[in-house]
Amino acid sequence: MAATPAAQAKAAEDSLLTRHDQIMGQAERISILKAQLLAAKVPAKAPVVAQLETAYQGMMGWMQAYQAPDSLTPAGQRLTYLRGQQQQLTQVEIQLAAARDSAQVTLRRAGR
Repeated sequence: MAATPAAQAKAAEDSLLTRHDQIMGQAERISILKAQLLAAKVPAKAPVVAQLETAYQGMMGWMQAYQAPDSLTPAGQRLTYLRGQQQQLTQVEIQLAAARDSAQVTLRRAGR
């Protein structure tokens, strides 16, 4: 039996929030990498540092913009909104991963 639209919306919201929690760990890692880069004497205005800051701000911006759907909103609309949020969160995750990878390469080159 197929799940009802309300159940699908609830599952989508639960999945989104679980993903948010996982990605927040990556955002925290970004802050650590930035500190490591600065400790390794990478200039604060270096592109890799800017990339870390942009990725972190992307996550913070998503969190500020996210509005948990009201349970009174029709389930189909909630589901559409949540699917859009999943796509946005995927872009944030890609940006965080790229920034993390760049920072790690830079740190390896700096001998850290």
